[in-house]
Amino acid sequence: MKSVTLLRLDTSGGKVELATVARDYAPLWMTSVATIEEGWFLGAEDSGNIVGWRRNDDLNPDESRLTMSYEMRFGEMINRIRIGTLICSFFLNPENHG
Repeated sequence: MKSVTLLRLDTSGGKVELATVARDYAPLWMTSVATIEEGWFLGAEDSGNIVGWRRNDDLNPDESRLTMSYEMRFGEMINRIRIGTLICSFFLNPENHG
């Protein structure tokens, strides 16, 4: 079982292939994964945990690794991660403050 693998669509050489860029070697059963910013990823597993990784190119540039940076117990299975904000648009618009 593989946890998370970061893939790149390679179209060089006249054919289309998926190439592995980086991966996490922990045995996690992921239900949802999202990119939260460049080099940082957030995922949820079937046991109700939320896991965060960062891309680590320092070890070996040829074999990049996703390093687990944090883990949190949520307690319920998450099947979709949607990136957004919890700030209401009212507070973002200074014209509303009068």
